[in-house]
Amino acid sequence: MSYLSYFQTEMIRTFDLYPKLDALSGGRPSEGFETTATLSSVKAAYFEGSAAELLVSDRYKTIISGVVITETGVTIPDGARLELDDGTIHYVIHADNPLNLDDLYVVALRKEE
Repeated sequence: MSYLSYFQTEMIRTFDLYPKLDALSGGRPSEGFETTATLSSVKAAYFEGSAAELLVSDRYKTIISGVVITETGVTIPDGARLELDDGTIHYVIHADNPLNLDDLYVVALRKEE
């Protein structure tokens, strides 16, 4: 049985992912994010507060605003901009494949201020 199946009833959200620009402009690194999503309408579960804190390591607990759980097979780079289906924007702190199960990603997020 897949560990992701435990979260199926919570997988009611979707997100779009915009990675950081990876280019040089005039000898300087470009700032900002891609304008086209590399991942669109990815199905996910979203948790905030103490539920989110239970899913991440201690070093992230004080800085996260939420956690997304999604399937593996997608690339979620640290620092990317993640936009939830309700329009809130978060930034990826770290995407983790717990215990190398290759079944789900736990993505720690920080909300745009």
